[in-house]
Amino acid sequence: MNKIKELCSKINDTELEVCALIKLGLTTKEIAIATNSTYKAIESIKYRVRKKLNLDSGINLMLFFNEI
Repeated sequence: MNKIKELCSKINDTELEVCALIKLGLTTKEIAIATNSTYKAIESIKYRVRKKLNLDSGINLMLFFNEI
């Protein structure tokens, strides 16, 4: 979490929670169920995370988070 905040200080707690769940290997659908959100809401959060971290849409977030 600290490394992600170092990369982007503008990331909020909800986005950090989704990042942690992605790192654990959960799918978007599983994250939606775990956070009591909709699939579309999680997709939007993932999009915002990619934008804040300046990541291309082709980059796998789980692999990215496991590397840092």
